[in-house]
Amino acid sequence: MVTRYDKIVNEKAIATIQTKEQRRKNLQKVYELAKQERVNSAKEDKKKRLLILIDPQNDFMPQIGSLPVEGAIEDIKRITDFIYRNNNS
Repeated sequence: MVTRYDKIVNEKAIATIQTKEQRRKNLQKVYELAKQERVNSAKEDKKKRLLILIDPQNDFMPQIGSLPVEGAIEDIKRITDFIYRNNNS
């Protein structure tokens, strides 16, 4: 990918509460970047990949969740970094 990780993932926004409108705008930016990068839909991939995340949810985030888990934010950072680094492999 040409776009740097920090231009796609705002790590400071992890575990922050966002409105539906903010989420919609963020998703639109990701779609625009994917188009610029010429990222195809997963259904067009010849090589299939599977990443299973079990029960990731905002409730586990220390700042905003009702069931805070120590290290949850760092886990999400590692997961997003892994996805970024392995996107084209």
